[in-house]
Amino acid sequence: MRVRIDLNIRVRGNRTLADFDDVDGDAADLHIGQAVTVYEPESGLRGEGSVVEVDPTKQVVILAVDWPSLRPEEAWAEWDAGVAAMLAGAEERRKQPAKVDDLDELRARLERLKAEREA
Repeated sequence: MRVRIDLNIRVRGNRTLADFDDVDGDAADLHIGQAVTVYEPESGLRGEGSVVEVDPTKQVVILAVDWPSLRPEEAWAEWDAGVAAMLAGAEERRKQPAKVDDLDELRARLERLKAEREA
């Protein structure tokens, strides 16, 4: 989920505050600890953050922002392309027939070695 922030607003130390109107999506779906993408449209910066508090009464959310992660939107293009490729690959693998997992093979080998040792 994306949340618009103001780089000049700091609360409770190095955190920031955003109104529910600044959330792209349904702010009621936010929960403490949730990772979010933060962005500041005036400067074109985007970065990572997490939800610290949600106050439905005041219609605000407190965010811990990873300030060093703020970079221009263009700098995230390569990252976005990599994530899109990874998701497409995962979807393609999901469609493939199930294969014996390497971990299953390792477990079977351990069971054989254990049986041989006990014999």
